[in-house]
Amino acid sequence: MRKLIILVIAVIILSCPVIAEAESTFAINNRVITTPEIIKGRSLIPVRTLKSFFGEDLDWQSQEKKLIVSSPDYNLQLQAGNKVAAINERPLPLEISPRLIADQLYIPVRLLTELYGGQLHWVAREKMVNYSYQSHSNFAPNDPRKDSQVQESSFQSLSRIKPLIVLDPGHGGLDPGAIGVTGLKEKIVNLEIAVQLQRMLEKAGYNTLLTRKNDRFIPLLERAQLANFKEADLFISIHANSNPRSTIRGTATYAHWYASKDNWALAWYVQSEMIKRTSLADNGLKAANFSVLRETKMPSLLLETAFLSNRVEERLLNSVSFQSKIAAGVTAGIKKYFLNQ
Repeated sequence: MRKLIILVIAVIILSCPVIAEAESTFAINNRVITTPEIIKGRSLIPVRTLKSFFGEDLDWQSQEKKLIVSSPDYNLQLQAGNKVAAINERPLPLEISPRLIADQLYIPVRLLTELYGGQLHWVAREKMVNYSYQSHSNFAPNDPRKDSQVQESSFQSLSRIKPLIVLDPGHGGLDPGAIGVTGLKEKIVNLEIAVQLQRMLEKAGYNTLLTRKNDRFIPLLERAQLANFKEADLFISIHANSNPRSTIRGTATYAHWYASKDNWALAWYVQSEMIKRTSLADNGLKAANFSVLRETKMPSLLLETAFLSNRVEERLLNSVSFQSKIAAGVTAGIKKYFLNQ
């Protein structure tokens, strides 16, 4: 009898209509536009909203998963998985990276306030994120005269302060790092690039310090501790990449998961300038929990310059001229970072 009662109750429950919890919506000036995606507690909306509501031109570059948004007031570059956008050639750190969902690029809704001003409100009763849109542009094109004044002032400050930059050639000694297609060792390439980078930075007026000057092994924690002890302004760890698939290629720049906005701005400048000089595939900015990024107390980057597992890029990494291009790109990125502080 008891089993029969339980069975009847189960049938009743299953036969009752299920009331689904209402999804949240996104609205502009209280007019519902779309249904946002919620990722890590952040609301993301389809980037097509910039075209359909604001009338901006969208240029999707599928190979690099990059979108260029053209407006009379700004030029915006976004990349799927990249936590730093670029607006009017300046880095714009985002609270969460754009995501590809069902072949559509979704952007953080908070980006709208950066582009157009206005405010975001959560309407709890209606489960609605409402964007109060007031003016068409919060960004004005850069004034070249103002930029030149800022640069001149920053250069004067730079000559007085002379920031200390710790350069960390990855691996060394008993740790060769990645081994290239023809046997080129990562530890050798890293040191050669670091030495060239040191020369360029010192010529530009910076103080520098190498974590290693020769082929010797240094534990990861000691590298970070050295930078902390010297109270360095920046920490740059130099590496070459590897992948079981020999066709994989390109350059990437890593910062820590919880890196500051300044740190991500540094990453954007350095990555952009390296790509500009080498013309390698842009693998973008990436977040990681590497020891040298986690343990350092200043803005820190880990550079994966190119792939030793790719025959073409291994040959480049063994070339002094290519190493010089990498060093020149990093130097230019660091200059831009300090100029815009």
